[in-house]
Amino acid sequence: MYAHFAPVVDTWIWRGRSGTAYRHYVYPIDAMPAVRSAVYVLVRLEAGRGYRPIYVGQFGGEEGGRAARPSRALLGGATHVHLNVDGRTLEGRDAIMDDLRAALTPHAGELRSAG
Repeated sequence: MYAHFAPVVDTWIWRGRSGTAYRHYVYPIDAMPAVRSAVYVLVRLEAGRGYRPIYVGQFGGEEGGRAARPSRALLGGATHVHLNVDGRTLEGRDAIMDDLRAALTPHAGELRSAG
């Protein structure tokens, strides 16, 4: 059901605080596909450093179509969105989002991908 998004730039693994690895599909921010439900990480690609997380959130599925990008994407200079479609229920997406937020919070110091 999710295998045929717009062309994927890459995949990326983010690890939650629990140590669980979550695979994300990578899209330029202006080429984000319409999704019904997903956990997303808004990131900024920094030369020599890789992807730097700006915000972790989710699309819930009730609205359908392209979800509005949070204003943090513009304020934080997001260049890409990483989409994880593993959470099939609201509770599943909440668990993934909470795990990623706990690991990728800006207050945790250096933010890096684990993969």
